[in-house]
Amino acid sequence: MLLAELIKEKDYIKESISNLRAHIEDLVLVRDETDAKFNRASIDKRLDELKELYKKYQQYAVTTERATVQTIIKVNETELSLSDAIVIKEVMGHKLHELNLLLECVVRAGTKEGMVCLDAVKILSEINEVRADIKALGLKIDKASWETEVS
Repeated sequence: MLLAELIKEKDYIKESISNLRAHIEDLVLVRDETDAKFNRASIDKRLDELKELYKKYQQYAVTTERATVQTIIKVNETELSLSDAIVIKEVMGHKLHELNLLLECVVRAGTKEGMVCLDAVKILSEINEVRADIKALGLKIDKASWETEVS
């Protein structure tokens, strides 16, 4: 199985866990004793399913993490583990978010009286640079995910 497929399967299991939990929540409260007996039995069955899904999710998560640590990609002449590249991309996403907040601040300040001290062009340039870096790194991560065989 390819790493990208494993990641999709892991995400599907995670979503299934969330859906199953929501279904259990719907069964928690009833007003009728007959419904209560049925719901208790149904909840017990669903809790067993949830337990099995978590076991499967844990296996997929460990295998995925192990593969991302072992897979090496080259980024700007630097070799990184796929795991490191994913973390770097997340940090860059946070940086992009913060820069966007600064740009919004400049825009809001521009509607008020006074002098704006932060250069919006400079911030926008940095935003565009970070976006391009995130996109490029994301493509390398995706490519490596589709090229990595996982056992």
